[in-house]
Amino acid sequence: MFGILSARGANRAFRLVVAMMALLLTTAVASAAAATVSGTVTTVVGGTPQPVDNVAVEVRDAGLPSVVGTATANPTGEYSVVVAPGTYDFSFTPPSGTGLGVTTANSVAVTGDRTLNVELVPTPVHLTGHLTTGNGAPVGGTPIMLYSAGGSAQTAVTDATGFYEFYATPG
Repeated sequence: MFGILSARGANRAFRLVVAMMALLLTTAVASAAAATVSGTVTTVVGGTPQPVDNVAVEVRDAGLPSVVGTATANPTGEYSVVVAPGTYDFSFTPPSGTGLGVTTANSVAVTGDRTLNVELVPTPVHLTGHLTTGNGAPVGGTPIMLYSAGGSAQTAVTDATGFYEFYATPG
């Protein structure tokens, strides 16, 4: 049943075994060297966290400009990216038109699989205007109130030209 291998056959068998062991070792080392960073991207709507989809996730070596990994959040806000262990800067860029700002997480230490959840916040809006009389004359020194949907208020006072400005978060 088992025949005796010739020297040439034994040499081939030995090389095949060595090649298979090298392949297995390389795969094991590559698997051990990779770490998965995953999480959920949300924003708060009406006091409740909601998932944000299509958020572009970019991973850079900490302090360096080149991108070493990317992912996109799915409809439930989940993303996953595989990187080698190290320290990274993550940026989360929402789709345009959402009113949400880019969020970053800098100097994130990755030593193995880990979770990195992120909450995106609305981009502040700069509101400006001029208060004038019916005939266009500026009205200075007048308080202007800006109320949020939650009832809080900001106050600005017009200058001599009637100019006022606010920085407000949408909502």
